[in-house]
Amino acid sequence: MSVVFYKNMGLSNTDIALYTSWLYLPFVIKPLWSPFVDMFRTKRWWILTMQLLIGSGFALVALVIPLASYFQLTLAIFWLLAFSAATHDVASDGFYMLSLKQHQQAAYVGVRSMFFRMAMLTGQGALVFLAGRLTELTGNTAFAWSLVFFVLAAMFIALFVYHRLVLPTPAADHALAGDGHVGVAFLLVFREFLAKKNIGRVLAFLLLYRFGESQLVKLAPPFLLDSKASGGLALSTAQVGIVYGSIGMVALTVGGLLGSYLIARDGLKRWLWPMALAINVPHLVYVYLALALPGNLYLIGAAVAFEQLGYGFGFTAYVLFMIMTADGGRRTQDRALRHLRRLHGHGHDAARHVQRLAASGPGLCQFFHLGVRCRASLFCCHGLDRSGSPIWQGRAMKYCWMGLRPVPVTIRSRWFFALVLLTALMTDFCAAQSIAPQAPGAVSVGQLNAELKAVLDDPLKPLASLSAVAICDGKVVYEGHFGYRFIDNAMPARNLTTDTQTLYRVASLSKLVTAIGVMRLVEQNKLDLDADIGSYLGFRVRNPNFPDARISTRMLLNHTSSLRDGGGYSFPLEQSLQSVLDPAGENYGSGRQWAAVDSSGDRAPGKYFQYVNLNWGLLGTVMEAVSGQRFDRYTRQAVLSPLQIPGNFNTEELSASEIRNLAVLYRKRRNEVWDPTGPWVAEIDDYQGKPPAPRAGMERYRPGRNATPFSPQGGLRIGAAGLAKLMLLLINGGEVDGVRLLSQDSIAAMLHEEWRHDENKQNGDNYKGLFNAWGLGVQRFLDLSAPQRGDRLVAGGGVSGYGHLGFAYGLQSAFFFDPVKRFGMIYLMGGTGFDPESDPGRYSSLNSWEERVLDALYRHAILKEP
Repeated sequence: MSVVFYKNMGLSNTDIALYTSWLYLPFVIKPLWSPFVDMFRTKRWWILTMQLLIGSGFALVALVIPLASYFQLTLAIFWLLAFSAATHDVASDGFYMLSLKQHQQAAYVGVRSMFFRMAMLTGQGALVFLAGRLTELTGNTAFAWSLVFFVLAAMFIALFVYHRLVLPTPAADHALAGDGHVGVAFLLVFREFLAKKNIGRVLAFLLLYRFGESQLVKLAPPFLLDSKASGGLALSTAQVGIVYGSIGMVALTVGGLLGSYLIARDGLKRWLWPMALAINVPHLVYVYLALALPGNLYLIGAAVAFEQLGYGFGFTAYVLFMIMTADGGRRTQDRALRHLRRLHGHGHDAARHVQRLAASGPGLCQFFHLGVRCRASLFCCHGLDRSGSPIWQGRAMKYCWMGLRPVPVTIRSRWFFALVLLTALMTDFCAAQSIAPQAPGAVSVGQLNAELKAVLDDPLKPLASLSAVAICDGKVVYEGHFGYRFIDNAMPARNLTTDTQTLYRVASLSKLVTAIGVMRLVEQNKLDLDADIGSYLGFRVRNPNFPDARISTRMLLNHTSSLRDGGGYSFPLEQSLQSVLDPAGENYGSGRQWAAVDSSGDRAPGKYFQYVNLNWGLLGTVMEAVSGQRFDRYTRQAVLSPLQIPGNFNTEELSASEIRNLAVLYRKRRNEVWDPTGPWVAEIDDYQGKPPAPRAGMERYRPGRNATPFSPQGGLRIGAAGLAKLMLLLINGGEVDGVRLLSQDSIAAMLHEEWRHDENKQNGDNYKGLFNAWGLGVQRFLDLSAPQRGDRLVAGGGVSGYGHLGFAYGLQSAFFFDPVKRFGMIYLMGGTGFDPESDPGRYSSLNSWEERVLDALYRHAILKEP
């Protein structure tokens, strides 16, 4: 459960694998203190005391989560809790052996293993689901997990009270260190254990039987939670809880009970091979999940259920073998020593995964060694089967039902062994296929993550949040999210991390969706790109300085309409644009919304380029007049909904979950003074997870009068994944995921060059060399470069294409694609801590951190440099 907790709190998979792996240390080294459990006090006393300590520890975790140093504090408490749990494990194992006779131990071993796994699945399933649901309801991850840990604390306190009343007091349960020779007794425990016959084979079996499963279980939750671009299944926290806590638990219960019944009926010898296969072969379902990345929750649940069924069935043999290995009067110590299997299983797992995560990221890498693990553990079983071990050949016969009859050995066939090896080789093959995308020439996810996080965490130029996507060969090959969508400067534990569901107000990238909406109306023959827009609006639209020049939709899209932003570009809901644009209108003012005559060049409509946001407010109003719908509702119905993209131009229309996932945009600026070391200051969308109140007068709004309150120029809230789908739509000629939204001709019209800067003709304002060519709502990047000027996107150049840039309220964004080479890059920065104007780029008009992000995406995700 700590894995999902830290994942939700924003830690990277690398840190999670590294730090939580240390929580296994007490279980690995518990043989060093387990003899003291026998020497001092009773097993019953240790069980009750540890339950009380664990309950108190979970309550303490709940209390420290809201603190700024929650990570260090919770990790320290978890480590102490792990020592308590390991001690509880030692004592409960001994209590089990002391309280039950041998045939009862065999009969109940399946039930025992079932409840052990059910406890794990309660933590990984039911409680994770609860944390996910509480997060969705409250919008506060830290608060949700605090409640969950309080629930855990209450559970353990209740168990302490219950067991204090009902646990028996066996006569054999007493302290053994009565003569004061503690050290001698301690050493005798180890000598007695290591003197067992065939102890080497026994330890080899214990080390290797669960070798594969021990590596799989560590990163299964991050694999389920990670985005598909990162190699995961993109499930929510609540969905992971359902898959593990409900579906997995039922399957595990069935497997454990079935294994217990069959061993009690026929004996361990007969069922060892099938159980060894059952605990390993089902790991193939994770290979399939890593290859296919299915989105169907039922299919994912079925795959996990199959793996859990095999685990419950196969683990029964393992537990019984450990019990059989115990001998003499100190079974508690023997049981603890048998946990040396974790030294290899979990230690190897943690080291491997930290290396792999650092090199290539989460998702598929954990399956590469799957076949080797299966083959190693099964080969060890075969070696033990043929060894003639007295533990195997003699004592195993007693562990039939009630110990009444021996069971002859029936599984000795070399053909069966060959079948097992063939299965292992098939596993290796499938695992190799699953790792193929991470082979040389693949995206260097680890290196790319490191470079992007370095941009985010730059102490002199910090960013509040960063989401990035890369597309190569017409597919999303990378998606990364860093930083926080909500920041509490006073209580950092309340910070909410960005993820694949985070929505941003993407500023001028919104214009792309507006343009796509326009082209849909054009295809429906409701709108003519070259017709006078006044014919749609119902009033004459003319620049009074050029009264004979009509203004068309095409001119609005390519920024040559002669409109200007000098008079503003967003007006109150009750105002009409006619009152703003018409010289006779009550809100016309000084006329700064129109270009004036200039002797340096022709400023008439269609002649001169100037990037103007008011173009898009007027364009949205035209769309309303033609469609008969409010702008925000039309774009949702015509563009976002058909592609199943979350988002909206109007925050009042966002769903509750979308509001909770909405990123607040920040700056480290107060009273026009920037301070990179100061607090983050919210600029927009700081709704605290609550839907905004409806604007006054919205119910009286009439479409076609004034669409500027919906910000067609920059008000779209959308996530990086949604933008990636729009990019694929443009790359694929108007179709994505089997949905054709626009014709290829419409896409070609959008990308057709409508204007190109000509310095000699002085035909436009290229904004420090950044705007050099334009289509219909789409910028064309020509790869022009000069010191601190130009539209070059990557160091060294050689990249040209189409897209858009965005800047507003601290957000900086880019959307670039090449439809011929079928690649693209997207970034969304949710807040800047340094004045962008004071930090120009080296080879373009972009800022230095924008250059760093685009160059890193291009090198590692497109060129696939290591």
